Amino acid sequence: MAESGRSFVTNFGAGTKSFEAGIDRMTESLRKLQKEYKNNTKEQKAASKEIKDAEKELALLEKEIQKNGKATEGQKKRQEELNDVIREAKKKLDDLKIAQAGLKNEIDSTKKKIEEQKNAMEKYKTSIDQIKDSAKDMGKDIAAAGAAAAAGMMVLDKVIFSTGKEFTATMSEVGAISGASAEQLEQLEQAARKYGATTQFSASEAAQALKYMALAGWDVQTSMTALPGILDLAAASGMDLAEASDMVTDYLSAFGMEADKAAYMADLMTYAQSNSNTSAKQLGEAWGNCAANLSAAGQDVETVTAM
Repeated sequence: MAESGRSFVTNFGAGTKSFEAGIDRMTESLRKLQKEYKNNTKEQKAASKEIKDAEKELALLEKEIQKNGKATEGQKKRQEELNDVIREAKKKLDDLKIAQAGLKNEIDSTKKKIEEQKNAMEKYKTSIDQIKDSAKDMGKDIAAAGAAAAAGMMVLDKVIFSTGKEFTATMSEVGAISGASAEQLEQLEQAARKYGATTQFSASEAAQALKYMALAGWDVQTSMTALPGILDLAAASGMDLAEASDMVTDYLSAFGMEADKAAYMADLMTYAQSNSNTSAKQLGEAWGNCAANLSAAGQDVETVTAM
């Protein structure tokens, strides 16, 4: 009996520590997200100030030109420089706002998960206390119940915290496969987070799509351009993102099309599904039997699809 009690306490403790470790990891993840959000806000302020200062200088310059009746070569050059500064700063500001919206969603989601984890831990403790009170003479059964509960909580913990790790790991793979620079990888991450925040797919799923594009040898710009089309294709067809990405990359090659036509290919498949008695997946299967041969015979993708 004493031995069973000790086993139960050990198992109960393992389950509780699993909850606590999970909460600690999510809290650390939340701290990093909040820091990134804060830095994003600072960058937005800096970009806004840059725009304001450039616009002020430009207004003074144009006033001076108007006063003199004609712009000197130096003044013309400065006008162009200031307009470039304003344009680039506005683009940066827009990108930062999109990224911040994604960060806010991640922060809110992480806070929610922390609360859920805390509530689950309290329920777990209460359940264990009830088991202990009602089954004092069932040492072996209690030990088994404690072990099962601890194992179940560890599985739950693994599921809850896998999402953030999966996104980071997948983006690392994207960087390694594509050879993207640190700046390019940051752009890809922002794109994945953007569509994770604005579509039915998660940031991790968008990252998986980017991985398939990298495996196909696409450059960063092509992948970012193609991503929304592939997201639309997956949503409309019911395919997962990996399958949709794989299909588009495969049949671009089959039809001898360049990678920059990926978004067009995805839109074409979506259109075909919407305007015929077939699905995008069935269309892909049909292409698999004829695309390479018909392309070699001089038939383009539009003709083959219509056929």
